[in-house]
Amino acid sequence: MRLYEKSRSSTRNKKEKILNQFTIIKDRTILNMVNEHLGKTPLKYFTQYLKENVFTAVVNNSPEDVLGRFMENLYAIVAEMVKRSG
Repeated sequence: MRLYEKSRSSTRNKKEKILNQFTIIKDRTILNMVNEHLGKTPLKYFTQYLKENVFTAVVNNSPEDVLGRFMENLYAIVAEMVKRSG
């Protein structure tokens, strides 16, 4: 019984560590507020962009540099958000 409890505790700790890495998304209200420039929340924009451009290319085994293109676009979007937020 002790081994089972120890294993369960270890699994719970791993889960908490992973979830804690996403607290910035949960705690940053600006990510969940509609951005006038995007017409939606930044979080929704990033999610849709990932699904439409990155996920599709990966699933289709596209030969293009998906990660490089994504990083260029991500940098441009973050720079724009920083510029607008002051």
